[in-house]
Amino acid sequence: MSLLNAITGHDRPKNILLGSIGTARVATTYLFTGESGIGKRLAAIEFAGAVNCLNPVKVTRNPQLATRNPQSAARSPQPEYLDACDSCSSCRKFSSLLHPDLKVVEADSGLIKIDTIREVQEFLSFTPYEGRKKVVIIDGAECMNPSASNAFLKTLEEPPPDSVIILVTMAPDRLLDTIRSRCFVVRFSPLSIGACREVISRKVSGLDAETLESLAAFSMGRPGVAIQGEGAMARDTISGMVHDIVGGGLSFQWKDRTDMDQWCNLFLMVLRDMIVMKINPDDRGLLINRWLESEISAISRSMELEEMLRLYSEVSLLMAHFRFNLNTSIVSNYIKSMFVNRVT
Repeated sequence: MSLLNAITGHDRPKNILLGSIGTARVATTYLFTGESGIGKRLAAIEFAGAVNCLNPVKVTRNPQLATRNPQSAARSPQPEYLDACDSCSSCRKFSSLLHPDLKVVEADSGLIKIDTIREVQEFLSFTPYEGRKKVVIIDGAECMNPSASNAFLKTLEEPPPDSVIILVTMAPDRLLDTIRSRCFVVRFSPLSIGACREVISRKVSGLDAETLESLAAFSMGRPGVAIQGEGAMARDTISGMVHDIVGGGLSFQWKDRTDMDQWCNLFLMVLRDMIVMKINPDDRGLLINRWLESEISAISRSMELEEMLRLYSEVSLLMAHFRFNLNTSIVSNYIKSMFVNRVT
């Protein structure tokens, strides 16, 4: 699908990217930032396809405006941009990730090492085989280790002609300042619950209305969490977490820093629900983890609001320092001790 049709919401990023194609001002290096599961990777792939489309089509920045308010659209005509046609051989190859001028890089065991970056450099050293530009998408760019980051920086200092590099990251602060400063930043914000509902219903078939609503709320603006199956794993993690808390403690073990980051995000989600139940115990609709209402309600009654707020603030502050490669065992023990001190 084209960038305009494949990506729900994210109007500002789409306007920026489509505008760069229409004005022939495509940057050499982009940095797509935003939370995980928000659609950054898909946007990168669709943008790469649009850049290399053989028969680009004219689109308006906001085609829905003409339908909703024809008079306003007539007074303020929407600019025409260029997007992928979805039908040429190049578009089909990009959609299936089989285009010879596309390379997608992902972390292996939570790391992107220098050997992978050398493969990227070799790939970019050749001229485009079929398309207008060679495109490299580094998904999870924050996972580059120091040697990989330094090697990649050399590529950014003298980027190859006829190339586009897209860094996709949920933690831009973990990248070197010298890397960030050489990128055109495109920020993706969490989607509305309505947009999440639309994305999930389009990608996951057979959902009843209640399950769809639950997944949309649980995704918290990140429909990819539900679509990619991470939602089920996250629900299991949260269930175990809540039952541990009911028992008066926390019991968990992380495989790596990525696992630590994900667990802490889920822990903040549980704390958020606890705070909501403490402030407004009668409004179930505000809960994210509605299937654990009784357990969360019981926990919220056992803790003071000030303690929950302080714990939420301390964990949030701790997560802001994850970019310094904190030891997972130390962080684990620290969080457990913080929690015990709050409930005893």
